[in-house]
Amino acid sequence: MASSLIILLVALLAPFTLAQVPAPAPVGTAPNSSYIAINCGGVTPVNSSIPSYYGGVTYGAGPFYSPNNSLVSTSSAAPGVIFAPDAFYSGESTKPLSYPGPLNASVQDAALYLTERYGLNFRYDFNVPNGNYTVFHYFSELQYNTIGARVFNVSIQGVVVAPLVDIFALAGANASLIVPVNTTVTNGLLTVAFATVFATNTAGQAKVNALRIVPLAPPATAFSNTPPSSYRIDAGSNASYTSANGTVFARDAFYSGSSAIGNATVANTTADAPLYTTVRTGPAFAYYLNLLNGYYLVTLRFAEGQFTLPGQRVFSVDVQGNPAFPAVDIVANSSAGLPLTLRTTAVVANGQLRIQFTGLNGTAASVATIEVTPLVGGTNTTVAIDCGSPIDVISGDGIIYQKDTFFAGGAALSTNPYQTFQPFNQQIDDFLYPTARQGNFTYNVSLPNGAYLVTHHFAELVATGPGQRIFDVILQGATALSQFDIFAVAGGNATVYKVQAPVNVTNGFLTVSFQTSPAAFSLPNVTLSNYTLGGTNFTNALLPPMINALLIQPGIPPPNATATAPASAPAIGLGTLPIPAVTAAVVAPAPAVPPGPAPPAPPRDPERPPAPDPVFRLPANPSCPANGAAPQAINCLAPCPTYTPPYTLNVAVNTGGGGYVSSCGVTFEEDYQDATRCTPNNQVPAGLRWCRSNIDGPQGGYLAATTEQIANTTDPTIFQSESIGWNFYYFTLPAPGNYYVSSYFAETSGKDPVINVNRPNLRVFYIHYNLNPADSQGPIDTFADAGNQKFVPIPTVSRVVSCPTTTLVVEMSPTQARDAPKVNAIWVYGPVPANYDPATAGAVTTTAASAPTAAKTAAAPTSA
Repeated sequence: MASSLIILLVALLAPFTLAQVPAPAPVGTAPNSSYIAINCGGVTPVNSSIPSYYGGVTYGAGPFYSPNNSLVSTSSAAPGVIFAPDAFYSGESTKPLSYPGPLNASVQDAALYLTERYGLNFRYDFNVPNGNYTVFHYFSELQYNTIGARVFNVSIQGVVVAPLVDIFALAGANASLIVPVNTTVTNGLLTVAFATVFATNTAGQAKVNALRIVPLAPPATAFSNTPPSSYRIDAGSNASYTSANGTVFARDAFYSGSSAIGNATVANTTADAPLYTTVRTGPAFAYYLNLLNGYYLVTLRFAEGQFTLPGQRVFSVDVQGNPAFPAVDIVANSSAGLPLTLRTTAVVANGQLRIQFTGLNGTAASVATIEVTPLVGGTNTTVAIDCGSPIDVISGDGIIYQKDTFFAGGAALSTNPYQTFQPFNQQIDDFLYPTARQGNFTYNVSLPNGAYLVTHHFAELVATGPGQRIFDVILQGATALSQFDIFAVAGGNATVYKVQAPVNVTNGFLTVSFQTSPAAFSLPNVTLSNYTLGGTNFTNALLPPMINALLIQPGIPPPNATATAPASAPAIGLGTLPIPAVTAAVVAPAPAVPPGPAPPAPPRDPERPPAPDPVFRLPANPSCPANGAAPQAINCLAPCPTYTPPYTLNVAVNTGGGGYVSSCGVTFEEDYQDATRCTPNNQVPAGLRWCRSNIDGPQGGYLAATTEQIANTTDPTIFQSESIGWNFYYFTLPAPGNYYVSSYFAETSGKDPVINVNRPNLRVFYIHYNLNPADSQGPIDTFADAGNQKFVPIPTVSRVVSCPTTTLVVEMSPTQARDAPKVNAIWVYGPVPANYDPATAGAVTTTAASAPTAAKTAAAPTSA
């Protein structure tokens, strides 16, 4: 049987033996030589305190894994070739490993085989010029000495080129096996993938010790071993494009997956309109970009040319495997004829950036341009924590998650699955999920002040159904997740669910707290359990809060940031310097796919951003209040200069959220810190112009946030945070008089049926002014007033308020409806005349300039 297996494997691999593929002539050693060589894996020192089932190794100081296993070849086949440290990899359960030896004395470049990358499924993606290449795969079996102990497939460009590889069967133990395969690159991306055929706790996984890529002929475009620090790509285009400011967008390249070229249309008035006429579209595709390690700003632009109704195209965008934009709907989230722009940040720790697009509800994803530039003005600080873990763990992206730290309270939970590979929903970082911290606990992380993006990693390890574990996550004092049920949202046990949230650090610490939801016991279909936690027995209780890992990375800094970019990614003035096109050779365009008739719109998911309100219209002219248009705080079509109304008082509050400068140039102050709470006797604290109070609940009320997309506004940030409860906002006025007050609302409740406001009359309330129920606006129904839709702003609620004292009170007063009042933002300025009308107050031209939408004026009852 053994001899038959050897014959079968040799026969399968025969077309790819080294003798049948002539090796190219040796290449030079200069940094820009036309080859890429990687010494896979890296040195992972053994630590006797780490159990063997954890691998028994450490990875060095974080947060970036930095293997030091470069090697200059002295072999006869590749003399002088420099094998660089491991980079450009991603995959499931992928880890580096090193061995002390020994190898057979006849093995050349023996040190090359003492490190490896192994895993269930993993891949390497290289950006190279188009052309024909030979890929040399270097293997050695140093762990097993029986046939069938390690069997895997090797694919190039999505095609299996070496099936059922068994290194021991082909070469024996402690020997070298080099498998060369010829391939062709047509879109600048060369992908080499490894997939385990079967894996048990006694069988090995796919592995590779080194890779070398050599062109069969000089490529049309020279390429460098050093990755670039920027990319600008015109998706779907077969030609580069130079924008009006001289910025060069390269022709489409570096994509993988199921996709094709599509067409889009934008208004003729759109700047650089030709840039949006082509898109890449498909059910699932990704871009793999080789970059210097560091921090990056990722700007994605979208344009629609096939569909006209919301819901006909909805897709997610993941950056480095994290949910940057969970549900993008170009039609719903952009104004008519204009492109949609979304921005996020990314950490590159292993030379590779992955941007993945996935269609939802049977629709196709689409993108028009991709722009990746060094992050300027960021904090250059990353903290990664493997919650509950006794050791550091390296992710499939090269980020080292340090053993559990910075916590107070709770207890560690570990399932010890490292004895075998246990994929968690095919996630790249699945080594993070077998451990967790559980209980009521807090992480308090010391950080430089600035903007951050926090990724919360969850995978249920204990619960067997929904309703068993329900908790809240509080980020910087604001509720980021309310009545969160991992099993329910992820759809099962051992299934990954990630949540990203932006946050600002202003006091040198980032605080994330986890607590059982106070109202969870009153929810329907709750299942109680008996368990022991930290030596305490719990009877008929909900399972405690838990989290598997935290990643804290630099967020998008505020405008006009002046800090320099990371040293590994040289600073580039965004929007000021033209960036050379990426070094890809001629890319053969994919055949265009005629749009065809639009399919019927799928049934609308009420929990996703819905169709635009047909009454809502953005101004046709991007006029700005600072340029003479009527005063307005939100929904300008272009970023405007900073605007302050010409009155003594101007104060805008982003209730429950961070500081924000709106599209119209109005500065909204942050409202998620304890400092914005009123004193116990409802006085504005010294040094502040306003404060927040609450008549029922904690002083200052409840704060909440959402990451869902908000439709029908150019300022979605305003509506992604909120203050909930019978809240009062007290404003200190310069003098008694008349003041113009605008309040902003959108229904963004979660999916839990107890709090989900998904029909009229669930959240109904009034605005009372100056503690006078007769001086009111309402009733306000945040669902019904948006056209029976969630994630859509209602018309702005505005009016002149007469203030007999130097204090203005804006009260969100409840009715008998199920849910408490809420507010997303408040803007106050004045004094103004009693008959003040903002539609004519500041306008100096007749161009269309949107004033606040007509105020709600329904009479309010004398009590609520």
